[in-house]
Amino acid sequence: FAIFDLPTAGQAGGVASGTEHYYSFDQGNVHFICLDSMTADRSTNGPMANWLRLDLQANTQPWIIAWWHHPPYTRGKYDSDLAIPELMDMREHFLPLLEAERGSKREMTPVLQFDHPIALACSAR
Repeated sequence: FAIFDLPTAGQAGGVASGTEHYYSFDQGNVHFICLDSMTADRSTNGPMANWLRLDLQANTQPWIIAWWHHPPYTRGKYDSDLAIPELMDMREHFLPLLEAERGSKREMTPVLQFDHPIALACSAR
């Protein structure tokens, strides 16, 4: 994290997370949410999930784009139906929070970077 200056205090929109592991910011009419699927507590009532709930409640932008490293649904080198904790935790604990905020208007788009998928969830009001 030393080479990045991330908006952990809510200075760019969104609720302050107090950590560079997960944060949010606004750009135009889009609310961007970065989640940590690797090292942060991914439990349902952990700090990241609780922060995400507060951040989604406070959001006033019509669009939300959320991303994290481990895709909730994937095939190939990484199979999301296998017991891979990072994939399963994000699918089971965080997708429902994002889906509840926007209902069924959700699109999952795989983004590839250096042969590793990055999850991207987009929604609009």
